[in-house]
Amino acid sequence: MNVAWFTLSALAQDPAPEADPRAEAGNAETDAWMAESGRIGPLTDALTRLRIERQSGQNVVDHRAGATLWALREPDPANADQPDFRLWKSHTTLSLEREGTLVELPLPAGSDDTWRLCSSALSPDGSHALVARSDPPEDPTRPEKHHAVCHVALVDLESLGTVELGVFPRFSSAFGSDGTLWLTHRDRRHGPSTVERYDRAGASLGAVRRDRRWVRPVVVPGTEDADSLMWWSSPRTRRKRSRFRVRLDDGPWVRLPRGRWSWVGLVDGDLVLLTDRGGTPHRVVRIDPADPARQRWETLLTDTEIEPFRDVSLHGDTLLVTQAVDGVSRFTERPLVPDPAEPAAVSEPLGGPHQFVSVWRSLADPALVTTGGPEGLRSFTRALDGTYTELEAPNRTPVVFTSSLAISADGAKVPVSWAHAPGLEPTGDAPVWLRAYGGFGHSSNLWIGPVEILWLELGGIVGTVHARGGQERGAVWHDQATQENLGRTFEDVIAAAEWFVDEGWTRPGRLAISGASNGGLTAMACVAERPDLFGAGISQSGVHDLLGGKEMEGGWWGGEYGRPGNADQRAVMERYSPVARRPDPVPAVLLATGREDPTVPLEHSYRLKEAWGGLPGGPVLLRVYPWTSHAHHLPRKKRDAAWSEVLPVDRDRASAEELELLIRVFGLDWEPDREAP
Repeated sequence: MNVAWFTLSALAQDPAPEADPRAEAGNAETDAWMAESGRIGPLTDALTRLRIERQSGQNVVDHRAGATLWALREPDPANADQPDFRLWKSHTTLSLEREGTLVELPLPAGSDDTWRLCSSALSPDGSHALVARSDPPEDPTRPEKHHAVCHVALVDLESLGTVELGVFPRFSSAFGSDGTLWLTHRDRRHGPSTVERYDRAGASLGAVRRDRRWVRPVVVPGTEDADSLMWWSSPRTRRKRSRFRVRLDDGPWVRLPRGRWSWVGLVDGDLVLLTDRGGTPHRVVRIDPADPARQRWETLLTDTEIEPFRDVSLHGDTLLVTQAVDGVSRFTERPLVPDPAEPAAVSEPLGGPHQFVSVWRSLADPALVTTGGPEGLRSFTRALDGTYTELEAPNRTPVVFTSSLAISADGAKVPVSWAHAPGLEPTGDAPVWLRAYGGFGHSSNLWIGPVEILWLELGGIVGTVHARGGQERGAVWHDQATQENLGRTFEDVIAAAEWFVDEGWTRPGRLAISGASNGGLTAMACVAERPDLFGAGISQSGVHDLLGGKEMEGGWWGGEYGRPGNADQRAVMERYSPVARRPDPVPAVLLATGREDPTVPLEHSYRLKEAWGGLPGGPVLLRVYPWTSHAHHLPRKKRDAAWSEVLPVDRDRASAEELELLIRVFGLDWEPDREAP
């Protein structure tokens, strides 16, 4: 058995349990198959380089008065030899760009640039910057013993002079239109909050208020002498459904009912808030502070279960709305007061889809809008007249990100998020790699990492099928694919695969399907159902035997898959259980699992290897990694210990094996031509 690439790292740190002969035989066969092309080493090196590149990041922190604040994060080279991710370090620098000139800013509290930034912001005139850095923990492996504090400083951007404002266990800040700084802080972790003002030179103008609660001011810009302050107060509690208070300037406190609340904006002295008060749906409500009775609230906007609000902000007279829609984020603009002639006017100024959208400083002009997707981050300023200006975004990955709908066997519209390299045309020959989960009410998102970047460079398409069984369209989307209806998940994935064929992107046999845990069941069930459609399948710690094992009688799995003792449910389980199927011929399959697993017994992978290993086609490969799979289901200390068992390069090697399987099966050409960073 050739396990040299494991032995020097994970196995040397934590001796594995007594090896199962099936694991040894499977690993030996997989080692031999993977070694034939001689690509595993170069692929691993390429993925490692890409991972390090992806850990580096430059993003816009703030933009005011023609000045842009950039944060640059670079991983410490020593991380490559550090198996415990809690000990990884990154180096952070903060730079100011103005008129094409880039100047690095001094950071507070010492010269150790591995401290993380807590916060940073520019003053309205772009003359000063607030910079805060977190105190490094004495023992990063024991986060429960570390109470982070932030070192806060004000930097003059002309002279680069720095004034230390203090060290606080908790703080928030806001610049006024006149350039003064409002700082809310606590001197003790559970002490009272203090709101203090500072002038442009960083000199304290005295405490404005003290409160036993956490009180922070939201500055509503006006003229230099006429800013309004909205005081937002919450009790000292960790409960999610807390009771909040809000007050405008020196007006009366408005005590809000228990629930989740977030600030949206201010309209003619009325508060505009987002709340889930009263359960779903979420609502944007307008409250008159002088008459805050609940029956007087005006509902401006309401979401739905299948398109819930993620964030709502008010910029000028426009509501900026981010919603979760079919596994992606949708960003729209809506008028605060709809036109009677066009009451449903909705625009998407930044196109889409997006993976996330954040709006910052929506009370000022301009607001800052950041979108995230597989290509990276994009930052825009939005003027009050609705004009968007994109700020230069370096180090973006060239990716075309799309969301489509496939029609399942029963007519249901199934969302698919997918991406490809720019310039790829539907010639019917592109290899398509689909991922799916489709169970237990868990939503899935498309992720672009090192493996996916290499796949796109090979001319491939990567996609995520938001199949029923997940939560992408609310609880009903999950309930439609459980027990007797379990097969709908697999029908949805097959429909998505056929959509790529029908649209001319690929052809049968050039699609791969992969998934982990319940997603492993989805992948293998689809491979068994349509071996003519899928040329390859990958399962990570998958559920492969729906009829064997005591776990199937339990409430957790039985409630999702059904129980073998129920005749109707058993018939469905027999139909889709991979171990009970015999695809002819069997596509190329990689079954991967850990040496231990607290959730899915290793027997599921062993049984499927035995059931499919002798069938025509293949290969059917078994890889048993020397680490714990489903480690995130362990208690915290055991979980952290399990995650620290293996070097990052070992996981790169595991990803290289997945990529090698697809390269060989689809006859792709890859050469290690990427230069080291």
